[in-house]
Amino acid sequence: MEQKLKYALYTPHPGQLQVHNDPTRFRIVVCGRRWGKTWLAVNEIIKELLKNPGVGWWVAPVYQQSLHGYEIAVKNLNKLIKKKWDFLKRIELLNGSIIEFKSADNYENLRGIGLDFLVIDEAARVKREGWEQVLRPTLVDRMGRALFISTPKGKNWFYHLYLLGLGGDKQYKSFHFPSYTNPFLSRDEIESLRLTLPSDVYTQEIEAEFLDMCSSVFKNIRACVKGVLEEPQPGREYLIGWDPAKYQDFSVIIVMDLYRRHVVGFERLQQIDYSFQIQKIELIAKKYNNAKIIVDSTGVGDPLLEALERRGLDVEGVVLTNTSKKQLIENLSLGIEQQEISFPEIPVLLNELEIFEYQITHAGNVIYSAPEGYHDDCVLALALAYWGCREKREPLMIW
Repeated sequence: MEQKLKYALYTPHPGQLQVHNDPTRFRIVVCGRRWGKTWLAVNEIIKELLKNPGVGWWVAPVYQQSLHGYEIAVKNLNKLIKKKWDFLKRIELLNGSIIEFKSADNYENLRGIGLDFLVIDEAARVKREGWEQVLRPTLVDRMGRALFISTPKGKNWFYHLYLLGLGGDKQYKSFHFPSYTNPFLSRDEIESLRLTLPSDVYTQEIEAEFLDMCSSVFKNIRACVKGVLEEPQPGREYLIGWDPAKYQDFSVIIVMDLYRRHVVGFERLQQIDYSFQIQKIELIAKKYNNAKIIVDSTGVGDPLLEALERRGLDVEGVVLTNTSKKQLIENLSLGIEQQEISFPEIPVLLNELEIFEYQITHAGNVIYSAPEGYHDDCVLALALAYWGCREKREPLMIW
């Protein structure tokens, strides 16, 4: 005799329930921070594949975000899981359905399979080509369905997808939920955020409104792309910004003409011993007319600072606290917006500047960083170099 299993996945709040009950093939859910979009999507993909056995994917911009979805599913819905493969981030449900959790950072690797259900987490951060050229075709042969969840990030492709869901197309349906529509969030906390956050931060992250690139820390980037890297010129003064690293991150060295504020030298190293890096930066400093070096002296940077001083180099160390990093980034942001700085077409530098963002802490503070899983070494090296070019510098925490 066939047995049926009844299992309550979770108790959705009214907004989540509205999405769960909607039968539209492509659902676009735009919501503020802490609204509950991840819980919504985890429960929805499991609900759908329990009802209709098949293959589903959870795709996030980077690995760490897809891992978060996998951990929620495994930890809270284990009674519905028949088998799991932690290494592959794959689970098999009781009815044989397969769900895999993947990253879209290299979306070409996602080709070659047909899907019954797809979740795109933080869709506004996934590249347009990833959806149009790779993920959308995976739904063709099985007439698969998709759920897009995201906080806005400017008016990119996700914004146009959202408009499509408002335009009457029967295959698309868009939803909009500010953070405060989650009844479990404190109203006092929301009001505190409204009073303390920059207006565009609050509008995008809490009210979930699409703004013209408001989430981008650096505006007017392309207007600053000028010239080329240059050899040192006699009589000119230069300054070096160095963000050192050895293994996971990159060690980036940026040389800037002190008065023109133009990037004339660029080096990006990884998995290079610190002794070699010290030799490298010494050669570059001497090459560029004994340029002064401003180095991130946080953590491992402190002994590197001392090593450079022992070699007789002109060097200044900056300890990156939340406060000093905020000063550096906001100074660089202003310089780029006002086109007081220029740099050649360096793809990795431009990419880091374009994706650099802010994070909102539980205390309502704004912290600047690269998105999870990405690098910001080029940004920090450029910020250090540009800080040194200021005629009157505000004091930072320095050794």
